[in-house]
Amino acid sequence: MKLFGKNESPEPLTPQPVEDVEARAAIQSLEQRIAQLEAHITQLESKIDEAKANANANAQLSPFNSQLSPFPRQYYLSAPTPEGIFTEFSEEERVGSSVYLLTTDDGINGTFRMLNTPDALATLAISISQFVKPVCKIIGAVTIQPRHVAVHMPGSAVFENGVWRTTVKAQVQFE
Repeated sequence: MKLFGKNESPEPLTPQPVEDVEARAAIQSLEQRIAQLEAHITQLESKIDEAKANANANAQLSPFNSQLSPFPRQYYLSAPTPEGIFTEFSEEERVGSSVYLLTTDDGINGTFRMLNTPDALATLAISISQFVKPVCKIIGAVTIQPRHVAVHMPGSAVFENGVWRTTVKAQVQFE
C-alpha cells in the first residue's frame, strides 16, 4: 500500500472476533433445553423400569401366563368363601374339590356355572348354604340328594388380587 508516496508493506489484518449476543443466547437456551430433556428421559426410563417391575409382580399373582394357551380359558373352582370369593382354582378338575367351572376370554372377567357331575353334586350336597348360596340363587326347592343341576343363568366373576370375586350370582335349580 502506498502512503504518502512511500511503499510500505501492509500489516496483516487479524480478524476481530465478533461477539454475536443473539447467537450466544440461542446456544445457551438450547443447552438448557437439552439438559431438561435428558433429565426427562431419565425420569421416563425410571418409570418404565418401575412399570416392568409391577407387571412382573402382577404376572406372579395371576394364573395367566403368556406361555399357556391363549384365551378363552377354563378354570375349575373349589368352594367359595362366605363372601362369594373363589380362592382355589386350577386348569384341571380335582375330584372332591372342583364344584364350579369358570370361563374367561380376557383373564379378568369370567362366567361360572356349577358342575353337573356326580362328584361335584355330592360335594355340594354336604353343605348347600356353604358351597352354593354365597355364589348362586337357588330356584325352587332343594332335594335331599340332587342328581342333576340345571343352570338357568351363569354367574359372573372378576379376577382381583389373585382370586375370583363373584359379581353376579348364578341361577341354578336342583332336580
